[in-house]
Amino acid sequence: MAEQLIITIEDKSISQSLKKLLSSINGITVSKPKISKMSSLERSIDDFEHGRVKTFTKTEDLFKDLGI
Repeated sequence: MAEQLIITIEDKSISQSLKKLLSSINGITVSKPKISKMSSLERSIDDFEHGRVKTFTKTEDLFKDLGI
């Protein structure tokens, strides 16, 4: 079973050299993490499902919630 190791590089100037060095070692592959991008609709549904949506019956209630 392969082992996965995540390395965070803060100094971007050494990033390319480190990738080349690691790639040259037999048995090591370098890949970027796959970032899952959600559509606007998917984000909206996720917000609703996780209770991050508020509803207001009057604009005064909205302003009060916003502290205006």
